[in-house]
Amino acid sequence: MTATCCIAVRDLADALLDGQHGTILHEVSHYTAANADGIVRGHLVIHASSARAAAGFVPDDILAKQLASDPARRSFVASAGLLAEHHFCGKTRPLRARADIAAHQAVFGLASADLIIAHWKQDYLPRIGALAGCVAANFDRCVHYCDTNRFLIDDHHVIPSCMLRSPRWRGLRARLDEAVWTYPVKERRRALEEFLAVHAGSRTA
Repeated sequence: MTATCCIAVRDLADALLDGQHGTILHEVSHYTAANADGIVRGHLVIHASSARAAAGFVPDDILAKQLASDPARRSFVASAGLLAEHHFCGKTRPLRARADIAAHQAVFGLASADLIIAHWKQDYLPRIGALAGCVAANFDRCVHYCDTNRFLIDDHHVIPSCMLRSPRWRGLRARLDEAVWTYPVKERRRALEEFLAVHAGSRTA
């Protein structure tokens, strides 16, 4: 690859990471990692116009408690956004992962961000690579949903997890149950209200 091609690829990676697509990649990776070892339904919340506004995966309350009770799984889920950036783009945006790093520190102690990221890469990067196909599929779906405003509520896209691809096989009953709890407008509004209450005034890079 020529130097010019390397610069072009680097510029493309920067453009993706610094825009809404970077936010989508980060958040769908959290969803995919959360569902790698069991069902965690919920909603992806992406700001419609600002790539710097807070975004996130809002899990169902009951399943969120189950996830929080498993420190190793919680650490893997926290790592997924930054590691997916590294896997697909060869670089990361650590400021976007501030909340993820803080969540890890709350469980495992106040290690430095650099040490935590190094730990994530050593322990979890192969798992993210194994999930890359699912992450990519969900990225494509969410880009489409955002481009078409299919799940737009006010100034946020609130995408139900039933419209995403799970990394694990689910039977018809499980898929229908997830749709009942995530697809209705009232459930999407509830998730948005919960998200806004938690992230009031916060912004990410």
